[in-house]
Amino acid sequence: MGENDYAGVSDDAIETAAQYLEKQCPGMDPQFYSESFLEASEFGDASSFRERLAQLSGDEKRKLLRSVDQQGCTGLLLFAKKGDAEMVDLMLDAGAIVHDADSTGATALHFAAGRGVPAVVKSMLAWAADVEAKDERNDTPLMWARGAQATELLVEARADVSARNISGQTALMIASRNGDEEKIRVLAQLCNGEIDACDSQGCSAHAAAIAAGHLEAAELLVSLGAKAAGKVASRMIRREDALLEAARRGDAAACADFLRDGIDVEAEVGGETALLLAAGATCGRAVEKLLQGRADPNHADPFLGETPLIRAVLGKGTNELLWMLLEAKADPAREDVCGRTAASIAAAWKNSEAADILKAAAAGELSLGAMD
Repeated sequence: MGENDYAGVSDDAIETAAQYLEKQCPGMDPQFYSESFLEASEFGDASSFRERLAQLSGDEKRKLLRSVDQQGCTGLLLFAKKGDAEMVDLMLDAGAIVHDADSTGATALHFAAGRGVPAVVKSMLAWAADVEAKDERNDTPLMWARGAQATELLVEARADVSARNISGQTALMIASRNGDEEKIRVLAQLCNGEIDACDSQGCSAHAAAIAAGHLEAAELLVSLGAKAAGKVASRMIRREDALLEAARRGDAAACADFLRDGIDVEAEVGGETALLLAAGATCGRAVEKLLQGRADPNHADPFLGETPLIRAVLGKGTNELLWMLLEAKADPAREDVCGRTAASIAAAWKNSEAADILKAAAAGELSLGAMD
């Protein structure tokens, strides 16, 4: 982010979304906040947002564009996540800062690439988004990218195909683990002889594809010049990683496949389980599959003490998702490390319907069979 990005803006406004949260409460995770935060619904649709911008003064417009949600996301990041090209263009034209990052270091370009929407990626690049920006795992937008078009746009913008994250993985290795054949076709031709390179655990792109169960992707890699892995290193760890990635992305079918193969549904990677990630991402179908696979609805992460039910509230999940977890015997009285329950978080964030459901469940007054 350069100084010219903020020319004419007051010193108080010269801070990224993540810096804003850190300034308000140093060292605290953004999702611990209980004050009013940005909601995507506050922007309305493109037409109403355009009208609203026309009525705002310069300072009011900047304040709106710099507002953040509980994860440190500005409006630009929220709509990049959704792949809403029209809203993204409106925000950039209105003065949103293309280099903003959330509390994990992920930028709007990360989210746009991960969504795989070429129009949004093009807009970000047109505003000189940093193709080498790194999140907390040192993942670049190219590592997040889905599909051929988003990948090609980033490569054309000179994204480094050889960059590695904290696990020593390249974008090709991640694409292989995810079974993204379109992306593999693009990247494998640009590896400059590194198609068989290995990550920090000695796992190549081909081995990652095999370990994650993506046999067609593995065959594709061989056809593009990769050596077939004779033995997959840390196969069980790789399968667990792949399960958690599928849960994070809401891939219910992949979760079901892993469960049918007998994978440990309670496997932890960095303190996370598949159910925690799926609930936090509010992926209802993935949550349903994991619960059917007997995932523990009360398994809390070891750092913040957040249960799947708390994650669902933090992620602004639907009431249906809350009911699903409650029907699976999720305990609404469980507290996180700050002593907050799912109900108290919902109430603090003005989600009255969710708060009422959770309070009734905690009081034993909820008829779970009554949901439509």
